[in-house]
Amino acid sequence: MISGTDSTVFFWINGLADRVPIIDGFMRLMANDYFVPLSMALVQFASWFIGPNPERREPYQESVMVTFTTVAFACLIVKVIDPFYHRLHPTGR
Repeated sequence: MISGTDSTVFFWINGLADRVPIIDGFMRLMANDYFVPLSMALVQFASWFIGPNPERREPYQESVMVTFTTVAFACLIVKVIDPFYHRLHPTGR
């Protein structure tokens, strides 16, 4: 069953389509399957090299490793839970 809030938000957001071309282009970019993960990966890659010497880089490198581990763990949880949790989307798919 679709909750009322899901339907309301879905139709409110999609009701804005084709009204402001600049926003449409931005939303197409943000909805791309690769844009956000690639952007975050590039930020993490750059974070690995922040700092003038190895001692100053170490905390940043540790944060990159924690981020990588957390994302991997979150993906694992989603893969395990996904087959057991299904809800309809407002479009009926």
